[in-house]
Amino acid sequence: AFGCNPIGTSTIDPLFVRWSDSESLVDWTPSATNSSGGVKLSSGSQIVGAIKSRQETLVFTDASIFSMRFVGSPFYFSFNELFCRKAICNICYSSILVWCFIFIF
Repeated sequence: AFGCNPIGTSTIDPLFVRWSDSESLVDWTPSATNSSGGVKLSSGSQIVGAIKSRQETLVFTDASIFSMRFVGSPFYFSFNELFCRKAICNICYSSILVWCFIFIF
């Protein structure tokens, strides 16, 4: 889930990303026996979209683009900032995905 409530709260955080347990789509509470979890992205004020590519999911905020990759236990997903404000174009060869993004401020 993108732009959702952090674990243990009911307040929406527009930069929070959560995932459910891999064996139960209704179990969103992290524990030592499941793969549920969540991460707050470090840049931007809200998530504006996400695109699934071959090896990752690109998560777009209003200020950056993050790569979300499955890495397995114990962290399950890694998040890397690929692109931040004021850049115009970038090529992501790892997923053979070409994207252009222009920020107007």
